[in-house]
Amino acid sequence: MTIAIVVPVYKHSVLLFDAIASIWNGPQPANGQQPGIRRQPACDIVVVDDGCPDPATLLGGLGLSVLDPRIHYLRGGNRGLSGARNRGIEFVLAELPDAEAVFFLDADNMLSPWSPRQMARVLADHPEADWFYPDIRMFGLEWEGDYAGDYTVLAQSLENICEAGSLVRRRVFEAGLRFAEHMRLGLEDWDFWLSAVEAGFRGRHFSGSGFRYRKRPESMLADSNRDFAVIRFELEKRHPWLRDPRTMLALEHAECPRYAIYLWDLHVVRLTSSAEGHTLEMSWPDYVTRFWHAARAPGAFHSGAILIVTTSLNVRLLADARLWHWTLSDLEMRLRDSNVASIAIRATAESRFGIDGPSAGPEPDAAFAAVSSQLLREIVLDVTDEWIASIDTPQPSPRVSRRDVFLPPWALPSQPHRGALRSLVGVCREFRRSEHAALRYLPGAGMNSGTPDRSRLHQELRLRFGGGLLPPALNSERPEIAFVLPLVEFGGVEKVTVAMAAALKLLGYGVSLVVLARNVRLAGAVWRAFDRIVFMDNGEFHNWSGPSYLGTNLSRWSTAGDHANEINQLSVFDVVIAAHAGDVLGLMGELRRRGVVTASHVHLFDRSPRGRNVGHPVLAVAFEHALDLIIGCSRRICAELHASGVPRAKIALVQNASTLEVAPARARGLRDARRSRGAEHLNVLFLGRIDQQKGIDRLIALHGRFSADPRIRFRVIGKSVVDDGPPLGPFAASIEDPVYEPHDLLAAYAWADVLVLPSLFEGLPLTLLEGMSLGVVPLVAQVGAVAEAVRDGIDGWIVSQEHCVAEMMARIEQFLDDRSGLYAMSDAAFEAMRSRTWNESVQELDATLKRLVADRRRARGNALPALLPAPARTVAVEPAAEPAILGRLAS
Repeated sequence: MTIAIVVPVYKHSVLLFDAIASIWNGPQPANGQQPGIRRQPACDIVVVDDGCPDPATLLGGLGLSVLDPRIHYLRGGNRGLSGARNRGIEFVLAELPDAEAVFFLDADNMLSPWSPRQMARVLADHPEADWFYPDIRMFGLEWEGDYAGDYTVLAQSLENICEAGSLVRRRVFEAGLRFAEHMRLGLEDWDFWLSAVEAGFRGRHFSGSGFRYRKRPESMLADSNRDFAVIRFELEKRHPWLRDPRTMLALEHAECPRYAIYLWDLHVVRLTSSAEGHTLEMSWPDYVTRFWHAARAPGAFHSGAILIVTTSLNVRLLADARLWHWTLSDLEMRLRDSNVASIAIRATAESRFGIDGPSAGPEPDAAFAAVSSQLLREIVLDVTDEWIASIDTPQPSPRVSRRDVFLPPWALPSQPHRGALRSLVGVCREFRRSEHAALRYLPGAGMNSGTPDRSRLHQELRLRFGGGLLPPALNSERPEIAFVLPLVEFGGVEKVTVAMAAALKLLGYGVSLVVLARNVRLAGAVWRAFDRIVFMDNGEFHNWSGPSYLGTNLSRWSTAGDHANEINQLSVFDVVIAAHAGDVLGLMGELRRRGVVTASHVHLFDRSPRGRNVGHPVLAVAFEHALDLIIGCSRRICAELHASGVPRAKIALVQNASTLEVAPARARGLRDARRSRGAEHLNVLFLGRIDQQKGIDRLIALHGRFSADPRIRFRVIGKSVVDDGPPLGPFAASIEDPVYEPHDLLAAYAWADVLVLPSLFEGLPLTLLEGMSLGVVPLVAQVGAVAEAVRDGIDGWIVSQEHCVAEMMARIEQFLDDRSGLYAMSDAAFEAMRSRTWNESVQELDATLKRLVADRRRARGNALPALLPAPARTVAVEPAAEPAILGRLAS
């Protein structure tokens, strides 16, 4: 086995001799003989003259090759540094069959007399490694860089940690890898290492290589730094995974996990960057050792960037509630402005999920406590613990950000474990008492020149993507869809989103709900439909004072806000669908550039006081260029979108259907039970938002006309969401609280004979379809796409806008006198809705999404199999045992 040292030279004629002498000049002989050229172990030197105009290079190269047959001199036209290295590689492959590896030594740098022996040793000791990169010892301008620690693709992708002066095995070049000759501005070696990584090769730190780097204030490297933005752009073109957050997050998860989750009930720590799995699990004592090694040498060791203290039971509770993904992001987000972030899990009397906050102050009931590793190091290095010990007092010294998560009783099979802040204090004390704490006193403790601090790599990764927080990785083979809602209240948009998500989930998609609200309550039906729920509580949302587009104001934040966090949170999904979430439309252009399929789901054009189309479909048209699809709930709105300038190829029809899943036999039973009540009363129902759009003034008039009629029972169920309607007066006392759960909705529809919808404008209302599917006869104003569901005079009545109240009154009177006609309409409505299902409605969208997602994934490429060292294990949270003493570490 031999080693070939390739030495490119251009205008460094004199320094070339120093470089060669540094390889073969050994120590002064002990017998007093004159020193000369001393042969190192099996070493060839290939001098590549890259068309240097200085005759001294030609003469020197030729002279050296005559001096020793193992110095080979090549000369050719100028191809740049990369071309010179490639010429040397080709020579080695063709002419030096015994060369096991190549070391690249620029003519102005040097090795040490022992370097070839060290190269032979490292090749023999580590046959699995494909190249060996050195520490940097600079002379001239002196600087030392220690690049110790396991090689990670993540660090390599963020910073060029491998000097070109590295030892590369022959097999790398036999696989076809070469330096990019068109990269004349520099950092071509960074490109080479990235290409090697993509081919499945891996590097290893080369301690004691003897490599010495000549550093001058002006050099090619200085020029490269000036041209860094241009070089970076070229690198990202050649290696597109550098700009793919999914790939980069998967690398972080596999190599340098962000979160260290201490489960005090199991006495273990799990390292992870993903809510879907963990990379490594270790005992608490092993983690303490790891922590101190990372504190002493943060460039070589890693113990996580954020420590989260909790229990396996608490993790299970929030994972089962679909909130674990959000929990990790939320804790990290709040650590930007606080010392410690906490979450308390509380039971709520109502059957809804929700969050409040955040707020500041102590939290004795905390189930989770999070702190950054940087702050944790400072705490445990402090001689006292007064500062951190005050965290569980009424006036804590650390800045504590707290938040409450509310779960319904049925989602809390066990009471959550509390006392996480108290346990955090105990954790700090255990770190300080550890026998490994003495590592802090070793020479060089805390110094980190060279390899970047591994606990800060996630921050470097943020900078790669605009500085925003990156979410826990989604490393999923199935397509992942994020549905974005501005709020989750008693509205058709939310119910349609839930139904569409459930249908697409059955087709193999992962579905997530993203809610743009701070204080949120979610019904159980919403919770059950999604794999994960994420809250974005930016205080700048829902401000509609932006510029006007065709009479509709844009969200101010969508056009002028800081989007970094939200873009990063959404860019890990394959598809993002904005469901009347106008704030996120301004993100769609960048999301699309990152390979996300972008869509807006619209339901109805609102009407201005002068009858002009306004509202969310207009916003979708305004951002059409950034959208792959605009989804309409009816044929009518799809036609209106096309008439507004949206290309037909971008319009997808997902026709609304009932969101109530009721077996046909049960639906028939409810219909028959309705008839068995007899004709003593006619039950009239309004179910929906008490807002101006719904024609509330008309509803008040109808209720006033019939509420006193003993033959009619009139119920109004709902609440105001937009709060733009007329004064309700005495009518307010008759309004029942809204219902959300399927069994409550079924009970309301089972009670009703007639459903009234006196709306001023609508899309294709779900209440209409749900009622008809259970045999409730609709009485609706002519609006939106209601005619696509109701056949006037057959399965319901459609009345005019001009005479809505009078015509509805007349039809109700008619129903009182003609029960057989009412029942015939009930049967017709029931039969008409049997074939209208969400599974049928999403078929066209499913085919379109599959094609678009496949195209985007193909365009991004899939470098992950070569990049990742090994697949991460799946999280399996064991059933939690009750701790004998909760917070035992606080002692």
